Amino acid sequence: MENQPIAPIEGAQDEERNITWETNHKKIITAINKAMEYFGSLPPTITEISKATGLSRQTVYQHLKNCATHPAYKQRGEMFEAMESEVLLQICHSAMKGSYKSARLYLELRGKLQPKAANNIQINGMVINQQIIQNLSPEQLRKIEEIIKPVVQIPQSNG
Repeated sequence: MENQPIAPIEGAQDEERNITWETNHKKIITAINKAMEYFGSLPPTITEISKATGLSRQTVYQHLKNCATHPAYKQRGEMFEAMESEVLLQICHSAMKGSYKSARLYLELRGKLQPKAANNIQINGMVINQQIIQNLSPEQLRKIEEIIKPVVQIPQSNG
């Protein structure tokens, strides 16, 4: 009987590809995180990621382009979905120990309590919050009121 090469187990090639994908993914995500920590919110270029990971530019580009559709990426999403109940359980546990913030978050996530509404408005990408409004002069507030008053309907009091 001659030695014959063992045929690869079905799915072994897919497993090897998934391992390669996961390894590349960790390298790429680590490189992106480190670059963003160093440079702030500016994401690194494909070339910078390539240099940091030792992967080719094409590999990095293809990985990022096809990341969301890769089966290993979908498995990661399923893993996080499976952890949701565990996270909710930990929040509940913290709330039961007396944490007000945990209790509020738990009730919000369960739909039993509405999240606090933010007193913000956004106009063409500029966010105006209560702190900004408090820092305006009376004249500036009057000008804003003059602009907005014609289009805002103020409810009439029944008193």
